[in-house]
Amino acid sequence: MQIRGYKVVLAAALAATALSGAAFAADPIKVGVVTPSTGTFAPIGQQVRWALELAAKEINAAGGIMGRPVTLIVEDEETTPATAVQKAEKLFQVDNVDFLTGTVNSGATLAVGQLAERNKKL
Repeated sequence: MQIRGYKVVLAAALAATALSGAAFAADPIKVGVVTPSTGTFAPIGQQVRWALELAAKEINAAGGIMGRPVTLIVEDEETTPATAVQKAEKLFQVDNVDFLTGTVNSGATLAVGQLAERNKKL
């Protein structure tokens, strides 16, 4: 049930990105995943990662979003807001992701959300 929800949310956000016209059809849609792989919330982070990987696999198998494949770039937030912000900044500035997802604790979510807003990204 939860995987289906991630697939719907991921597909909707990716469709909005694809419709922006800012990229060519062959360019992948890059999704930054800032989720814990270590620390207290690592088991939840693993479930988030599995759900997003499954959603991306199914979307890509169906031809992507408007012909654009989905690429996930995963970073370990180590269950700390400060690390989550550092990893999100790297995803925006170095990896040039189109948007972020994956945070599981409220502190990281709020901090990364503010960073995304400053970068004019979802």
